[in-house]
Amino acid sequence: MVIYLDTSSLVKLYVEEEDSSKVADLVRSSKVIATSLIAYAEARSAFARRYRE
Repeated sequence: MVIYLDTSSLVKLYVEEEDSSKVADLVRSSKVIATSLIAYAEARSAFARRYRE
């Protein structure tokens, strides 16, 4: 199976949020995982925001 992760789903792999376990299960069962090129910058921004809170 191929899955596409948007930034909010990608962040759930690293930050415990609602549905984090569902995303992790999907990633474990997938052969290919895709995301957008901008997801790296968006995820870093999300992590920085969480750090400041």
